[in-house]
Amino acid sequence: METQDPTKSLTKKVFHFGLGVLAFTREKAEKMVDEFVKKGELGQEEAKKMVDDLVEEGRKERESLEKAINKEVAKVVEKTGLATKDDIKKLAEKIEFLEKKIAAKEE
Repeated sequence: METQDPTKSLTKKVFHFGLGVLAFTREKAEKMVDEFVKKGELGQEEAKKMVDDLVEEGRKERESLEKAINKEVAKVVEKTGLATKDDIKKLAEKIEFLEKKIAAKEE
């Protein structure tokens, strides 16, 4: 029996969820809500509030998706042993320090 990699499973779920959230723009929200207004199911003020709420919820979901993706990427980077920007920055600082130390000894 084959076991599924939990990272792949979560990444796949997050990706599919994110597609729907990212595709939901203010324009689409307004178009959807306008249909309710035309049918008389919503008033103008209610429609504006609903659009604002939908857009805000979409923004929150995108932020949540971004955090989840960043967390998964960080796990993958850690597992593979790849150097992070911070690792490279620290090495560059150390090299600069050592170069200055060598130059001072040569004087």
